[in-house]
Amino acid sequence: MAKNNSYSLLKLTAAIMVIVSHIRPISTGEVNSVSSFLGKFAVSIFFVISGYFITKSCIGADAKTYFVKRVKRIFPPLIIMLFITTFLIAPIFYDESLFTYLNSGSILYFVMNSLLITTHKISGVFVNNVYSDSINGSLWTIPVEFLCYIGIFILYKLKILEKKNLKLQIGLLGCGILVAALLINNALFIPLSLALIFYMSGLFYIHKDKIKFDLKLTLGLTVIFIIATILGYFDIAKITILPYIILSIGYNFKFHIPVLEDITYEIYLYSFFIQQCVCALFNGHMNMYLNLVIALPIILIIAYFTNKLNKLVMKRI
Repeated sequence: MAKNNSYSLLKLTAAIMVIVSHIRPISTGEVNSVSSFLGKFAVSIFFVISGYFITKSCIGADAKTYFVKRVKRIFPPLIIMLFITTFLIAPIFYDESLFTYLNSGSILYFVMNSLLITTHKISGVFVNNVYSDSINGSLWTIPVEFLCYIGIFILYKLKILEKKNLKLQIGLLGCGILVAALLINNALFIPLSLALIFYMSGLFYIHKDKIKFDLKLTLGLTVIFIIATILGYFDIAKITILPYIILSIGYNFKFHIPVLEDITYEIYLYSFFIQQCVCALFNGHMNMYLNLVIALPIILIIAYFTNKLNKLVMKRI
């Protein structure tokens, strides 16, 4: 990303927001509206920024170049994380004999998630934790994002993303929003809404020469977004309004924390699992703020060193 914007910082902020959103359910087993909203909002930010810059990467690229870049970005850090968490850390929290660990579903967990088929549990791991639905609940977004990579490339190859096809592009967006509205209480709504956010942001890149990221307009849309959220229309506002707000903020403000921004993906990958580990050390239930204080530095340290490991691996590929 260009250094004259703060998109990377926004991604880092979203990663921290994801950590905070998981504090309550992981530590206490409770889920409230604030935690739920914060998590949805943070993931939406990721898809806004990803949609803009992946579309930028897509335009003019051949299939091999495009997908090699995408695979190198997604899979090496993911597989390194899965290996470390599945075979080095999770056995510590396994409640049976370590000799039976490989028969607990750990290999299946590693393989399936490496293939972007989200699998949440390893039998016998974190069984006493108050949140036992998943040992790494953040992984579900990664296959959704990779499908968005594929979808945007297909639209590019079909020439739907050409500037002259604005009416068609808006028509597809409108149809998508209509379908999403009809599925708003269905499990399919979440991935579809994220795909629409991704696509919407991609359109901003396609027509960037005609779009001005004005701070006054951004402020006005932010007010509308807040009101819509309060009135219960966040799920529609995040698709139609949020992309402009986030892209405008990233474009207009210049601020960087290079060391941390570089490890945003790793922070996202490890955070949920590390928070579960910390909670397990407190017999599966603990003060949520204590969880944050303990888990956050561990997450940052592991993210930093595994990022370095990933770069070393990529040099050898």
